[in-house]
Amino acid sequence: NIVLIGSLPNHVIKQVRIHWLLQLVKITSTGFDFSLLDLLLDKLWRFDLLPGFELMGNPGDLIQDFSTEKQANRWFDLIQTMVRRYIQRYGKTWVEQWRFETWNEPDHGDFCNVNFTLATYLKYFDASLSALKTISEDLKLGGPGGSCRHPHFVEFCFGLLDHVENGINSFNSSIKPSLDFISIHKKGDGQNMELIVQDEMKTIQEILRLYPTLKNIPIINDESDPLKGWWREEDWRAEVEYPNFVAENIQNHKTTYFDKKHQIEFELLSNDNAFMSYSHTKFTQRTLLARYQESNSSYRNSIFIKKPIYNFLVLQSHISGQWVNITQQKGDTTVSSYGSQKFTNKTYFTWSSAVLISTDKKTRNLALKLHLKNIPSLDPGLVYHTFTLSNKLARNPYRQWQKMRSPDRPSQEEIQTLITSSQIEHSQPKRINRSLSNVNLNFLLPSPVIFVLQLCSLNPLQLPPQPHWLQLSQNCNTSMLISWRFGGDTSCLSSFVVQFSSSGPVSGYTNLNQDWV
Repeated sequence: NIVLIGSLPNHVIKQVRIHWLLQLVKITSTGFDFSLLDLLLDKLWRFDLLPGFELMGNPGDLIQDFSTEKQANRWFDLIQTMVRRYIQRYGKTWVEQWRFETWNEPDHGDFCNVNFTLATYLKYFDASLSALKTISEDLKLGGPGGSCRHPHFVEFCFGLLDHVENGINSFNSSIKPSLDFISIHKKGDGQNMELIVQDEMKTIQEILRLYPTLKNIPIINDESDPLKGWWREEDWRAEVEYPNFVAENIQNHKTTYFDKKHQIEFELLSNDNAFMSYSHTKFTQRTLLARYQESNSSYRNSIFIKKPIYNFLVLQSHISGQWVNITQQKGDTTVSSYGSQKFTNKTYFTWSSAVLISTDKKTRNLALKLHLKNIPSLDPGLVYHTFTLSNKLARNPYRQWQKMRSPDRPSQEEIQTLITSSQIEHSQPKRINRSLSNVNLNFLLPSPVIFVLQLCSLNPLQLPPQPHWLQLSQNCNTSMLISWRFGGDTSCLSSFVVQFSSSGPVSGYTNLNQDWV
């Protein structure tokens, strides 16, 4: 799961936010045992992912209720010992990129045997903040990490914000209560994605009205899913409708926070969907990947199949740089679109631009006409290639699985069919006449669909960086995951070519991938 998430291009997913991390810490007669947490963080570091580190958990029932100074000191020691350990292990630069966060959704009351009241919850916050800031002012702590929704989910949420604006640090009065970001959770109803940003704005405006000194703190929504309840079985979570919802949500956030001028700094939009599916619901839960277990004995013996929502993130990785202006045909509200461009002279391309088109229209085909204007005059000639996600059987592992009568443990041949059908449909690069500053392109697409047009002007003076850090990971007993790092932007790469030789250059190399990678 982590290997595949870490392999997404261009850091389109950079942070993995995991509940209950502190439950991996053990209490021993000599102090804290971080060995299990080390294993997880080593894995994230190895695959270039940052933890979204919630200060959440109660190892060895260390804390009862934070009502005494002794308990607050225990917590302070736990957080300080842990953070100093990981600064020594990974370096200060990497740990300072982490987003530490307060206890997830405190108004839901799931406190792992800690008997919190609002007063003792604020003592927990003060001890946590003091532990981080006495190590480095550049360590980031945010919160409250909840919906802040009336009437039942506001006491701890607004209590923390009021403490930051008006309170005094009960653990160390020399450190003022503060937040480096305000985190909220706003999800959709599975139908209308506009509700997410509407609920965000309603809560943000209430926060700024009640606590005006917090107006310059960045806002994040780190659980911005189309529907609550990750375990719920929904057919649309298996197909292209899921990424359609996510694309619409991204466009709504762009329109609200970036196209309009206001004081709100929206810093991060994230989905809570890196779960592992139950055995009988391979595709239909809120996950990025479908999981097939080779046996019931171990999570290790699992094969993961990429769902359309995972492949959408590959397409989303092409959106990087500055937003570009896109005008749609009036009256068509079923199509979402956004795009980006960037100029550079430091890599194998000098200019790139990508446009993402999304529609949930239930029609046989969609006639798409793109009119590209003011293309910069760059040499050499411009090229483009396209990527398409749809529900066509040949590119739909869920429907392929249903066609197989939904086996719980598919055969090797069936697994290969699922892997093949989970690949993104793509075109070969094509050249555009560079005498034109305006270009018209026409495409006939299936619908519903996610479509990306990628344009590139290549740099003849530089080659792409050399892939490095090749890693092999056991993927069940019968297959292997091959991963590597690429020190550049992959947007203008047509594909990687993976080759293998059993004896090095003596016998020559054979291509392993028959499709785009």
